[in-house]
Amino acid sequence: MNLESFQTTPGEKKYIRRILASLPNGFLSPSSDMPGTREQRQIGLEAQYKIAKMFYVPFGEVKIENVDEIDLTIKGMKADVKCLLADYDPQPYYSVNIKNYQLQKSKEKDIIIAVMYNRKTETFFIAGWYLINKLKAEWFHYRGEQKIRKEGSTFQYKADTWDIPVSEFRPIDQLR
Repeated sequence: MNLESFQTTPGEKKYIRRILASLPNGFLSPSSDMPGTREQRQIGLEAQYKIAKMFYVPFGEVKIENVDEIDLTIKGMKADVKCLLADYDPQPYYSVNIKNYQLQKSKEKDIIIAVMYNRKTETFFIAGWYLINKLKAEWFHYRGEQKIRKEGSTFQYKADTWDIPVSEFRPIDQLR
C-alpha cells in the first residue's frame, strides 16, 4: 500500500494552535459539545489544514462553530475531511470507520477525504477520497454488531457506522 504521507512542521503546528486559541465555544475544552477528545480535534484540524494547503484552498478564516459545516470545496465538490488516530501505520486491510450520524449531517457534502494519523511517529497518511452517495450497503453496521478483525480480535460497534475499506478509497491525486 502506497499512501501519501506528511507531517506538520513546527511552524504549521504554531499556526494551528493560534487558530485553535481564537475559536469560540471552547473548541478544545473537554466539556465542549464537539465530538472527540481535545487531541482528536486538534489532530483533525491539522489534517484539514494540510489537505486545504495541498489543494490551495484558503484556510485563514476557519469557522468551526458548527461541526456540520463543509470542511473544504475542491473542484466544485464539498468535502468532509475525516481523520482517524492510531498508534501504528495503516495497513491495506484496514477500514475507515465513520459514524452514520456524521454522514447524516453531511448530506450537503459530496466526498469524504480520509486521513489516518500515527500518534507515535506523528505522521499523517491520506487514505484517499470517496463519493458519499456511492457508499456500499455492505459497509454499514448497526450499533451492537460484532466485528472480527483480520488478526482475530473482536469489537462491538458503539453506533451505526460505515466501515469503509482503505482499498476502496480513490487516490488523492485523482482530485488534483
